[in-house]
Amino acid sequence: LPDLAQGALPLAGATARLPRIVGRGRAAQILLLGDTLDAAEALHAGLVSRLYPRASLTTEAQTLAALIATKGPIALRYVKESLRRGADLPLDAALRQELDLSLILQTTQDRAEGVAAFKQKRPPKFKNR
Repeated sequence: LPDLAQGALPLAGATARLPRIVGRGRAAQILLLGDTLDAAEALHAGLVSRLYPRASLTTEAQTLAALIATKGPIALRYVKESLRRGADLPLDAALRQELDLSLILQTTQDRAEGVAAFKQKRPPKFKNR
């Protein structure tokens, strides 16, 4: 983020989002000094979750997408919603939101299928219901 060296304020939420991801001290270092992080530093700071060689990136991304696609679609939506909204809520409100979504999920056919599949030691057949 070289913005300060150019006399500009980093945009795209850099000053708001970066401290939430890497912590206030590390964010200050990156923003105030204009640090450029290599891949290993970005992994260590929590800016990325995995590293892959460029040659295998597409294959690895497709593998991860296929794995995620095996999960319950309703539960996936609720996890994404909880991650997006919960990060900006106070902890007690985020926990309440998580519980609310969990209770709603308990009423779905997909949740019943997931439990049945687990008990029967077979892959679930989710129907997004």
